[in-house]
Amino acid sequence: MEKKTNILQIALSLIFIVLFNVILFLTTKEHSIAFWISYGFIHFSYFMLLISIATVPKVKGSAVFGFPLIYISWFYFLVTFFVGLIFMFFKYVSVNLALIPQLIIASFFAFSYITHLLANDHSIKSEKESREQIFYAKSIASELKLLLPSVHDPLVRKRIENLYDTMNSSQIKSYPALAEIENHILSKVEDLKRSIQEQDNTEIEKLRNIILGLIAQRNSKIQMISH
Repeated sequence: MEKKTNILQIALSLIFIVLFNVILFLTTKEHSIAFWISYGFIHFSYFMLLISIATVPKVKGSAVFGFPLIYISWFYFLVTFFVGLIFMFFKYVSVNLALIPQLIIASFFAFSYITHLLANDHSIKSEKESREQIFYAKSIASELKLLLPSVHDPLVRKRIENLYDTMNSSQIKSYPALAEIENHILSKVEDLKRSIQEQDNTEIEKLRNIILGLIAQRNSKIQMISH
């Protein structure tokens, strides 16, 4: 299915090239240097448009970052196309007059394209880091939730549920400065898991209090970082 889609996309991309060249060479007889300069820039701008469409980020949640590049490429193609047509159908246009405007347009396009490309890369990187940070914090709550079916004592189960609620209601976004304390929490959750398997209620209560204290420290640090 994917191979068929790729073939159709290539076919659609070639339609413009084929139609443009057929109509162009049927309606023109003499081809000056200015003609070929315009011809080359039109094809280059169309090629850049296809690249922009093909390289829109495919990562879930980040595709939107590719849209400005497509808009820039569309604008460059349309401007280059119409400017190029003007110079193609004027036989006595000088080489400099045909070349200089195209170079200026291409320079503006290159500057805008590279600037937006760098901005997109930064946005995608930030989005990825944010998802990773949220996932890390959620994983702690998920680990606690998975422990609940293993707890048979109703009183102990209630206290573990309270621990889960406390972590689940905490700030989900993490920061690099929290790595040590979050690793400590995960380590204690592993210890809690073993204590639950051994049904050691005394150790369970002890670890629960330690984890609650660590969560409180984490929340306190988050407040300091965010302010």
